[in-house]
Amino acid sequence: MHKLAICVAATKSYCYAAKSLIRSIGAQVDLKKYEVLLIWGTCGDEQTEKQLAQLINKYINGINYRFEQVPHPPKVQGVKGYETHQNLYLAELHTAIFHAAKIWGADYCWSVEGDVLPPPNALRTLTSCLEFDGGFYGVAMATYPDQSGGSWMGGRGSATNQIAENYAEEETEIPARFTKVRKRVLKLAKHSQKYAQLAADMAKAIRSMPPKFNVFTANGKRWRARGWLQYAYPAIGRGSILPTDWTGLGCVLMSRESLEAVDYSGYNGGGTGDLYLNWFCWEPAGIRRCVTTHAICSHVVRERNEKQEQDFTKLRLIKAYHENAGEMIGHLRTRTVEFTPEL
Repeated sequence: MHKLAICVAATKSYCYAAKSLIRSIGAQVDLKKYEVLLIWGTCGDEQTEKQLAQLINKYINGINYRFEQVPHPPKVQGVKGYETHQNLYLAELHTAIFHAAKIWGADYCWSVEGDVLPPPNALRTLTSCLEFDGGFYGVAMATYPDQSGGSWMGGRGSATNQIAENYAEEETEIPARFTKVRKRVLKLAKHSQKYAQLAADMAKAIRSMPPKFNVFTANGKRWRARGWLQYAYPAIGRGSILPTDWTGLGCVLMSRESLEAVDYSGYNGGGTGDLYLNWFCWEPAGIRRCVTTHAICSHVVRERNEKQEQDFTKLRLIKAYHENAGEMIGHLRTRTVEFTPEL
């Protein structure tokens, strides 16, 4: 009997979808097939852990579970920015739960984030992905929509450009004045850190500019590796397993080898921790990653105000589903509805 560790990272503020998540896990975990340990990473809030325990005992009766407590630290000396601080804390949380899975001796580790809701066939599908061709892949992800709801997780990239552009510069509508100014900035950037940063910001801004044509026309003119799933593999849907250069940790199944390769040493909070694992742990170890568009997850996201600050009282469920009729049957689709906090 294989040992399956289910690792969830969701502290007090991020348990708003806990009931739906626990029910989803309980609906697909076969305790006769696996020896299971649910490892939930928390900030140590006693009331939250009590509520989680009640839900786990109700919806996954008989499962073994434990809480790994990682208290919120004070802001790290010399680290600027809320996002960097949060990334470092999340890395500590994942380190704790993945280490617990290693020590327990897990054969498989299923990483699920607190706001991602796997479909009933997620675990079965991800297990099949890792069994493909005798273990060709070491990491399998069930795709899900990102926080904006506009992009699907997975796609192409490289160690130096971790998520590739969806469109190259020559495929993008760049205003003539912007191009003229950028040429001057690039010349000055060779001798000035200030202008070097401005050049980097302008390159980032180009990514948000509209393309000249859709991805099918772009690929017809020249095929290239593209960053996000719907651009890397347009029109793909139910029934597919695809190679991916990067994954999130929202719904990912790792082999024992992949779990052992997880090491956040050297991570400084710049960029997300999941991309760090892909490019600095799994890629150097020769561990291949895949994404399936057969089992697709929904995502509970937080509304943002004009300052892009998160509002944990205003939630939306981005419900993922497959088109069920017509020429586009099986294609990836979403619809968005309000979501009431559950914890």
